[in-house]
Amino acid sequence: MKKRKAGLKIGARLTLFLVSYMPLFIIMIFGQFYKYSDYLNWGGD
Repeated sequence: MKKRKAGLKIGARLTLFLVSYMPLFIIMIFGQFYKYSDYLNWGGD
């Protein structure tokens, strides 16, 4: 019998990472924008 290689393919692993962590990163980024919105300058007066 052939030995089965444990683990996921690189595409599956990347997809799992993105699906798992992207919402967390997005929430953290929006939280930082909201917290420091007074200090941001978008080029207006």
